[in-house]
Amino acid sequence: MSESESGPESEDSDDFLNSDTSEVSFDYSDTDEEQESLQVAILHAAEDEEFVRRLVEELMGLHLGEWRLPRTAIFCKQVTGAPGAVSRAQLTSTLTLGSVKLVVPVISRHLLADQSSLTVGLETAVRNNKPRYVIWLDQNEDDFREFSTLVSRQYPTLEAPARRVQRDWVGETMPGSLVSGMEGIARDVRDALCRQTGELRYPCWAALLDTRAFLSDNMNLPAVLTRLEQENQLSPADVRSVQAEPTPVSRARRLVVMLDHRRRQEPYDWLVRVLREEGQDFLAEEMEEWERHWERRFGIGKQQAAQPGQQIGKQQAAQPGQQTAQMEQLTQESQRKLSSDV
Repeated sequence: MSESESGPESEDSDDFLNSDTSEVSFDYSDTDEEQESLQVAILHAAEDEEFVRRLVEELMGLHLGEWRLPRTAIFCKQVTGAPGAVSRAQLTSTLTLGSVKLVVPVISRHLLADQSSLTVGLETAVRNNKPRYVIWLDQNEDDFREFSTLVSRQYPTLEAPARRVQRDWVGETMPGSLVSGMEGIARDVRDALCRQTGELRYPCWAALLDTRAFLSDNMNLPAVLTRLEQENQLSPADVRSVQAEPTPVSRARRLVVMLDHRRRQEPYDWLVRVLREEGQDFLAEEMEEWERHWERRFGIGKQQAAQPGQQIGKQQAAQPGQQTAQMEQLTQESQRKLSSDV
C-alpha cells in the first residue's frame, strides 16, 4: 500500500479550516433554518460538557473535506439539571425532526444520577425510529463491569454501546491507529451518520481512490456498465459519457471518477456487488481490504475491549419486538419520573 498514511490525495482532503473552534458555543437558537440543518443530536449531563465540546470540535474539524460537520448540523442538549432547567418540549420537538439522523447519548454516572430528561429523549428517539450511537463515559479499572450493571439496571433495553470511553484515555492514540481516542470517536460518529444519510463512507471513498488504477486496468467494464444502468445507478447519459472515452482504461477511470464525485454509498456498494457477480472477486476483495485498512488507521469501528457486533455500523436495525420493548420500558420510566416531579 503506497498511499500516504494520512489518506489518499484529493482536492477535498485539504487542511482543516482556519476558523477557531475553541470558542464553540453550546447555545442553541430554535430557528427554523437551524432546525432544518440538524443531523446529529448529542444528549449529555452538565458535568460532561467538556467531553462533548471536544467531540463537537473534532466533528467540525475532521480532515476529510466535505465529511466535516458544520456547527448547525449538531444539536447538543444538556439533559440534567434542576426541574425546569431542561426544556422537554424543545428536546422532543428536535428529536422528532426528519433531518435528525443520529442520536448520541453520552451515558455517564452523572447522567445516570439524574436521567429524567434522558429518558424522554430516548423514548422520543425510539418512537421516531432514530438510530442511536451510545457512548459510555466513565473512569474505572474493571472494564466497565460495574458501569454496565448500573446502565442495565436503569435502561435494561438500551442497546450495547458503540464506544466505551475511559475519561483519561480520550487523548491517547488508539492502538494500530493514526488518531487520538477523541478523533477516533468523532470519525466513528461521522461514519455512523453516513450509514444513515447514504453518504459515501470515508473508508470506501479512500478505497475507491486507492484502487482506481487497479480497477481501470482489470475491470470488465461493458458488463459493469450494463448492470449499473439496469440497477439505476447510472443514467444512459452517464454510460454514454463513459463510453465516449478513447481507451478501455480511460473509460474505466472515467467511471471511477464519476462514482467518486457522487459521494454516495449505494453506487459504491453496487459496484462491489457487480464485480463479484461478474466473477471479478479479486477486485472486490482489493477494495474491501483497503476499506479495512482505513478503518484501522482512523479508528473507525474500534473501542476498548469491544465486543463482536456491538458497533452501530455493524448492527442490524432493531426488530419491531425490540423497539416495542424499548418503548414500553422507556415510557414507564418517563411516567415514573414525571410523577416524582409533581
